[in-house]
Amino acid sequence: MPLVKPFGFFGNNAFSPYMDATGGTITTSGSFRFHTFTADGTFEITNVGSGALAFYDYVIVGSGEGGRSANNAGDGGASGIARADTAVPSALGTYSIVIGEGGAGGLNGFGDPGESTTAFSNTATGGGVTTPGRNADFNDGSSPSETDAGTGGAGAGGNGNQSLGGNGVNTIIGTDYGGGGNGGRRNANTPYSSGAGGGTGGNFTTNGSDGTAYGAGGGGSCYSTRPGGAGADGVCVIKYQF
Repeated sequence: MPLVKPFGFFGNNAFSPYMDATGGTITTSGSFRFHTFTADGTFEITNVGSGALAFYDYVIVGSGEGGRSANNAGDGGASGIARADTAVPSALGTYSIVIGEGGAGGLNGFGDPGESTTAFSNTATGGGVTTPGRNADFNDGSSPSETDAGTGGAGAGGNGNQSLGGNGVNTIIGTDYGGGGNGGRRNANTPYSSGAGGGTGGNFTTNGSDGTAYGAGGGGSCYSTRPGGAGADGVCVIKYQF
């Protein structure tokens, strides 16, 4: 009696109903596979799948702007923006993924703007490209709650709030990316810090810190002789059922 091979048994996946692909760092959670790109790379779909399994979701986040360095407290850098698409029909082929690099923190001036992340003919621009502290979707904070404090940078999910960086976005893998950088404080009080990975603002004794979550803005510094934090690099995450 001949051996009957189940779907997915064949090495070339010719009879598998599931989508299959290569590229990036591959992880799984339950019945889903994730491809995470933190540097430029190539996503190759080697099997399109069938029916409801022939689709994928993705999110891309531009890189963060570096924090500002200034007397009387520098401003936090803006995060990159996020762009996402769901239920994208799969098609055999190779797709280029370009990840934006985070902007350097400023020294006696504004930090460098972030760079764009691109994938699947979609672009997520970096923070601070047009206006320091802002991105293409949201604004920086205004009217800090204390004298000599910098404003918070825009996040990927919301405006800055006084000296706090704007919120990030909850991505398809349940992780917040793209928090705005926090403003610096020109005193010895506890530095401003908020969620979603935006850089902590500097105070009397510390520099602005780097953004930690993908796409996050750097923290502002409190003196022109102290550098602002660097913005975080962008990211691309692709998800499909397997």
